[in-house]
Formats: sequence, structure tokens, C-alpha cells
Amino acid sequence: MRWWQSLVVVLVLAASAGAGLQGYRVYRAQSLPEHRVRLDGFRLQAPDGSWHELAEWSGQPLLLNFWASWCEPCRVELPWLERLSARYPQVPVIGVAIDEADAIRVYLRQHIVSYPVLVGAQDAMQLAGAVGNTAAAVPYTAVLDGDGMLIYRQAGLFEPAELEGVLLQLSTPKAL
Repeated sequence: MRWWQSLVVVLVLAASAGAGLQGYRVYRAQSLPEHRVRLDGFRLQAPDGSWHELAEWSGQPLLLNFWASWCEPCRVELPWLERLSARYPQVPVIGVAIDEADAIRVYLRQHIVSYPVLVGAQDAMQLAGAVGNTAAAVPYTAVLDGDGMLIYRQAGLFEPAELEGVLLQLSTPKAL
């Protein structure tokens, strides 16, 4: 094979991979079917061992971020979520770690995360499915309005400006 033929093959493969990655970002608020999420019945443990009912956050907007300590894109998102949590305190951010509790405790000792983090396995995956994450992807971000309507979901890295636009629809930003 000549060098230029190899180059064409590489370019075609790169374009295909890029198109596949773009296809991964299929979720947009305007294309979501009407979907109300009931949080009652979901109970997850915090890294400190305490238990939390997700219904604690019913009746208010809520951002759920599903992540794992071993997931590099998840670790990229965590500082973004920290900033959004501080800027939009009216929209609680809940980190749902689909991981081992020990791994999350170690991670949280090394990194600042001020919003609540809950840990689970199958129970966390059931919650993820309830907010549209049927592929069990991490990271995965979902935003519910105060009525429990799913208004945003993103499999893979979210765009901070896009997510901030969603939060801006639900609350007033706090000056930092």
C-alpha cells in the first residue's frame, strides 16, 4: 500500500471515530420525551456509612451525576460540578458513585467534593436507568426540574456551558 493510501485509510477511520463520538452525545433537553422520575424507593449509602433516601430531594430541581473513581472523564467533570454546585445552590448536585465504597472514600480524601456523594452498585444502576441511563454509562448526568421531569441528560462528558444553561433555567446564579 502506498503512503497516500495509508493516509486515506487513517483519515477515514478518524472521521468514522469522530462521527461515532458525536453520536454518543445524543441527548438534548429539547429532544427528551416527557419523562417524570419518581425518586421515592431509591436508597443509597454515603461513603461515611449513612443512608439517604433520594426522596429527600423530591420537589426541587436536582442534578444527578453518575461516576466512578476509575473513570477519567468522570474525574474531569468533578471540579466542574463543584463550581456549578457553588454557583447554583438552589439545584442540589448529587454524585452517585457506581463503585466500591472504599475506593470512593480514598478518592474523596484526596479531592475536594462538597456536594453529597452516594455510593451504590445495582441500586445505583437502577436509579441511573430511571433517569434514562439504560446503557450504564459513566459519566452520566441528569437534571430534573422541581416536578421530577427529566429535562437534561448526557452520557459521557457534559459541556459545562450547556449544563450551566440548563441550571440557569431552574435558578438564579450566586455571585462567587
